[in-house]
Amino acid sequence: MDQKQEKEIISLSATYKSFFSGPEGRKILEDMMDKFHVRSVAKGTDPYDTYFKDGQRSVVMHIMGHLNMNADKWRRILTQNDGADNDI
Repeated sequence: MDQKQEKEIISLSATYKSFFSGPEGRKILEDMMDKFHVRSVAKGTDPYDTYFKDGQRSVVMHIMGHLNMNADKWRRILTQNDGADNDI
């Protein structure tokens, strides 16, 4: 990865953090975590359904990766501070 690509990734991550650090962004990410299998096993009715659900989950995990956090850290932030902490 060259310096230009690295700067673009850093800038993009800063944009993700800016969006998801506010109350609206937190609410959206929490909803996505609930609906797209971050807090549960992505098990479907058949292999294709399982793959589909895992794909949904991977999108949320991608966002959380830009925020440098995992599901456990996100839950702690929400439960300890009622979502008022800016520790994203």
